Amino acid sequence: MNTWHPNEQEEIELELNVELWCRLVRLAISQKTNPMQKIALYCADVAIKNGDEKARKRNYKKIPVTRLRWYAVAEALYGEALYVLLDRQKQEKES
Repeated sequence: MNTWHPNEQEEIELELNVELWCRLVRLAISQKTNPMQKIALYCADVAIKNGDEKARKRNYKKIPVTRLRWYAVAEALYGEALYVLLDRQKQEKES
């Protein structure tokens, strides 16, 4: 899964990278199985962390809006994947 890394000088590659990871997360979430939910969580994490130096340092003012939207989608999908993994029947009430 980690064989290709985007060129940090190419905005198109950076945007494509986060978009593809987000689409993979959405596909994994739609499978509705526990192992796929874990994969979705991993992919969302990679989408957020696999960008350029500006994204890793969360310097959002220097990131173009089109790519920033995909990072927002990745953050939302991360939350969705985490929420789907929670099972109220098996979790402790305090946690």
